[in-house]
Amino acid sequence: MEQILIVDQSGQSKKITFSELTAMLNRGESFSVISNEGETPSISPQKTSDDDSGTFYSSTQQEKLKRLYLPPHHYQTTFPALIKKITGQRGFSRADKISQLIVSGRFLPHHNILKGQKPFSHVFGSIEDNLDSIFDRLKELAVNFQNNLSSTLDFSKIRPKMSLIKSTQGFSAGPVSFVRVYASTLEALRQNQAADQIPEQNFQLDIHHPDILEYLIFIKNFQKNTLNRNLRFLIGITPAFLEALERDGDFELLNPTDGQTVNLLSAKNTFDLIVSTIMENPRLELTRSGNSPNNRLEISAMVNLAAYRHEELEQRLPTDLQLIEQYLQFQVQQESRKQQTSPLVAKINFTGWAELLIATGISYDSLTAIDLAEKIFLLARKSLASTTLTGTDLRSPLLGIFSGSRGLEALEQLASARTNLEGQEVLKLHPQLNAQLQQHGLVTANLTKNIFENNSLQDIYQIPPSLKALFRTGPEIDHQFHLEFQRKIEQTTGSNIEKKIYFGNPLDQEKIKNALLKHLIGSQSCLGFFQFGSQIQNEEEKTTSPGRNFLGTINRQRKHRHREIQPPLFQIKKTEEILPPPIST
Repeated sequence: MEQILIVDQSGQSKKITFSELTAMLNRGESFSVISNEGETPSISPQKTSDDDSGTFYSSTQQEKLKRLYLPPHHYQTTFPALIKKITGQRGFSRADKISQLIVSGRFLPHHNILKGQKPFSHVFGSIEDNLDSIFDRLKELAVNFQNNLSSTLDFSKIRPKMSLIKSTQGFSAGPVSFVRVYASTLEALRQNQAADQIPEQNFQLDIHHPDILEYLIFIKNFQKNTLNRNLRFLIGITPAFLEALERDGDFELLNPTDGQTVNLLSAKNTFDLIVSTIMENPRLELTRSGNSPNNRLEISAMVNLAAYRHEELEQRLPTDLQLIEQYLQFQVQQESRKQQTSPLVAKINFTGWAELLIATGISYDSLTAIDLAEKIFLLARKSLASTTLTGTDLRSPLLGIFSGSRGLEALEQLASARTNLEGQEVLKLHPQLNAQLQQHGLVTANLTKNIFENNSLQDIYQIPPSLKALFRTGPEIDHQFHLEFQRKIEQTTGSNIEKKIYFGNPLDQEKIKNALLKHLIGSQSCLGFFQFGSQIQNEEEKTTSPGRNFLGTINRQRKHRHREIQPPLFQIKKTEEILPPPIST
């Protein structure tokens, strides 16, 4: 049986089995785990306070894990028992090794692994042009939602609005009508759950569909009359559309039932409408048509890069990835034996990128950071089989466990606030920032408050320039770097990278359009997760603290915003009408 080298409370090192390690955890004994190579991991399994660095599980994080993996009546399960359930439920031969990775904070499997009925994480599906398919998929969506599964559904095969239905001599309602039905169903199923516990759903329509303008108008008005924030809209972009956009020409609208041209539409005017829609509803995503395969199930895992030191990446990461791949492929084989109608694939997502860079002393918006990211993804591709996918997932509930950055993102918050039992607001700096400021003797209550209110170090004169460069938040980094970073990674690995793109004040639609167009024409496979600063119309609307970051502002005013977006009980007025761009024939 494999043994683990630890350092106990007295400072003595000794080798123990994994079962002995579990017993020590149950007794609450403190210790440090040392790997076989002799290095001390940056993760400690016995941490129980809330004052954590995001690289190991506090008591709060352990409770979150239980709620993610277990049904409500099993929440009293101990953390070691939870780890044993996750790794040993199906008889995987290297369960002890996987347990070590989970305990060390390097790896978490998908959150549905213990749910039994649906032991996968994401469902891709295409809706056929018949009522059976439409409402069968609707039922599947409801069941998947109930089982905490996210979905991507493509409506592009549904015939356009006002098409003749031969069997009834009636007229088709079009895909957008059914998108409304699906969205209303999700709204009814929300059950007042917390946003981070609701699986995100994605609806897609191809740019060449004759109802694309109606789809865009629906998306543009969607935010104004719903509380559902866990729904994303995708538009499938094709090379033919981009070619028409480059020459400022028209592109064809095609009937999905027979492929015949229905009409021509101005590519420039359509793209202008797309950009204005994105600015009003950032939950619109542009993706390559066919980029999301239909009828596919994903079994995924999350690898936390923040748990690795820079010097151990080349040796330790490939070994861990191969072990994780074996674990996922074992689940794929188990599920395939149940004769699933859809093929199953394994996917490994990465997170904790910003923390890895800070620990290494590399600025996020630097060529060195891009080179390191390319190196990691190339290392992953060499270590894994071609059938195993790699990338980032900004929608996974697992991201809430690893306190800090998500995916390949920069830091979003340098400080956070919480209310203690006495009702007082307690401010807390990001752990790595707090450690760096402690070294310089700069941690004070006033400085912490200043950082929290501005979510930035750039205007604080006491802080050294080196720290300002290291702790730049995502909105402080130019959108061109975010786009170029994503393009470089996709170019290197072919992965579909989910990356936030920040556009700050003042918002310029032409600038946004040119940036998106450049990268779409450059064969970027996916552009989504847009973040915008508040759009300032005049002097009276400017905030009294110009340096305040918009992300910090919306966090502090979340309750106020919730009251603003609460829809009235009875809709007396229709939402504003938006005219589509002119159609050329």
